[in-house]
Amino acid sequence: GDICEAVNVTWNSCSPLGSPPAPRAGHTAVKYQDQVIVIGGENLTGYLKCCHVLNLSTMTWSTNDIQPLPYPVANHATITLPPLTDSFYFRQPSLIVFGGNSCEGDGNRSDGGSVAEAITKGSTLQHTATPAAFCN
Repeated sequence: GDICEAVNVTWNSCSPLGSPPAPRAGHTAVKYQDQVIVIGGENLTGYLKCCHVLNLSTMTWSTNDIQPLPYPVANHATITLPPLTDSFYFRQPSLIVFGGNSCEGDGNRSDGGSVAEAITKGSTLQHTATPAAFCN
């Protein structure tokens, strides 16, 4: 892979360790602490529910630090949230996955019912959503 150094706008080659995600489209990638998390997407076999983590300190790919999504999804949006002490749901750092395509029927998951948060427990992310909220 390649990394662009934003200050000098130069590209540098890098070779992360571990197994990188398989080729895909329609995925999201977000920075969380010292990691980049790649979520879902689709390939020739269909929608994906896997999550891959690139540790930026060690430049190592892993799937051990995060559980797969409880549902396959592609063409979605993902954001990270800091802890919100006045919130019942988001007291820990969180990821929110919203919208996209998934499951059966028309597969459109752009409604408010397609929100999932993955709440951190120590250094691993635990999903709190159920597949029923995504696959009507």
